[in-house]
Amino acid sequence: MVVPTNTRVAPVLGLFVTVGILLSACAVNPAQVANEDIAFSPGPALWTVRDSDTTVHIFGAVEVVPPDTAWRSEAFNAVFASADAIISETDPRPEAQAAIGPVVQQFGIYRDGRTLRGALNDDEEREVAEVAASLGVPLEALDSLKPWLASFQLGSLNAQKQGYADWINILSEIDSDARATGKEIRFLEETRAVLLEAISNLPEDTHVKMLVTTTQQLKKNPEPGSEAAAVWLDGDVIRLGELFHGPGQWADDVVYDALVVKRNRNWVQDIEATMANEKGVFLYVVGAGHVLGEDSLIEMLKGRGIRVVRY
Repeated sequence: MVVPTNTRVAPVLGLFVTVGILLSACAVNPAQVANEDIAFSPGPALWTVRDSDTTVHIFGAVEVVPPDTAWRSEAFNAVFASADAIISETDPRPEAQAAIGPVVQQFGIYRDGRTLRGALNDDEEREVAEVAASLGVPLEALDSLKPWLASFQLGSLNAQKQGYADWINILSEIDSDARATGKEIRFLEETRAVLLEAISNLPEDTHVKMLVTTTQQLKKNPEPGSEAAAVWLDGDVIRLGELFHGPGQWADDVVYDALVVKRNRNWVQDIEATMANEKGVFLYVVGAGHVLGEDSLIEMLKGRGIRVVRY
């Protein structure tokens, strides 16, 4: 078994949302972010919501960028400096993510005699075995993993192969900067174990689709991080939306709904509560996939009659 008590799947957990390596065959439209009649600030996109005494900035970040990347734009620096509190998608610190291990053990591993290969048909098994072998792992070594966990394992192995472990983790850097400057820090989800539990509760046929799609995506583009990072740095939300949510990017509507739509609905409520009940400046930092497309935080806020302006 490749994933015993450790959490080697953790690094790819962020990547699969922000880089889109797991996904396919969902009729989700590309990004549909209406342009305001203003000049956008250069660099990664920021959005702003204001009322008389509260300002909320929303920043969608890809998980990692190449080493030595100067990703902080002047606009981001200004917004960060003005923020009274940073509200992040999740706590990126290793000690906070330690909760992932028990979830992996409880929900990701077969303990009833079933096997990964037994969950796949012959064509699926050949496809998964081919990609696993290319990453230096025989399919038999993954046999105790349920399909969804095997999907993350392949993504994690590929991330290691591509050297993403040495890249800059944007969420971690923002968290570190916030702690260093004494800013208040909050989290929309305390740990990504919440996300894993949501995935584990999906039907097994959906898990198999996730695994098969991971293999297809890795065969098609084993280096998804480079393109996503470049487009994100340019602030091109239309192209980035195509990379994340365009045709052929999601395994199943069920996965998309669980990982994007439902979470965005919860987070919109949090933003609305902040606007209604607090005064000051607040910076929300979430994965880039959550600010792109027709089901994004941006479009959901607009749908509730809230004016959202790209910074």
